[in-house]
Amino acid sequence: MSSAYMPADTAVAINDMLDCCAVVKPGQNVLILAAIDGLHGGRNLDDEQTVSWIRSGVQCRGAQPTVIWADMPKRPDVIDNSRGPKI
Repeated sequence: MSSAYMPADTAVAINDMLDCCAVVKPGQNVLILAAIDGLHGGRNLDDEQTVSWIRSGVQCRGAQPTVIWADMPKRPDVIDNSRGPKI
């Protein structure tokens, strides 16, 4: 699946995430937690191709990726803050 064309902006974002945010180094074990919800039209934007590109990026840095697809529970569309402090 990683053979699909990756847009340049996506490559920049993934490289920045792996190098500057996660600071992935050779020999590390990297857990990638992806939400199945995004595959079924939910609010999460994960898709199999993007996760594949991230996994490949981790491998290219000499680290060992593990991907776990998690089924996210349904959340309300509106957060009820009626019981919180009044401002």
